[in-house]
Amino acid sequence: AGSTFVDFTKGLGTSRRSGTFDITGLSGLTLNKVVSVVQTAAPIPSKGNARDEPEMDLIRLTGYVFDANTIRVYWNAPGIVVGTYAFAYSISN
Repeated sequence: AGSTFVDFTKGLGTSRRSGTFDITGLSGLTLNKVVSVVQTAAPIPSKGNARDEPEMDLIRLTGYVFDANTIRVYWNAPGIVVGTYAFAYSISN
């Protein structure tokens, strides 16, 4: 069976190349599980429903389950990124 990914959007701030953010409001997570996080081509309403952000910015992400309600994500990009991007995550078995 393939992995199930959950879509979300996240603002990464302005003029940054790397950082950390948390996905909160979850429940029942198992501590320290590996979390796959990918940039997607989902439309981003705040950017005129743009879908080409992965082509332009290619953000790399990885994460882990921080606590029962939170996933912590580390990210970096080859260039400066601004604003909101579309992502998806999947928690390892």
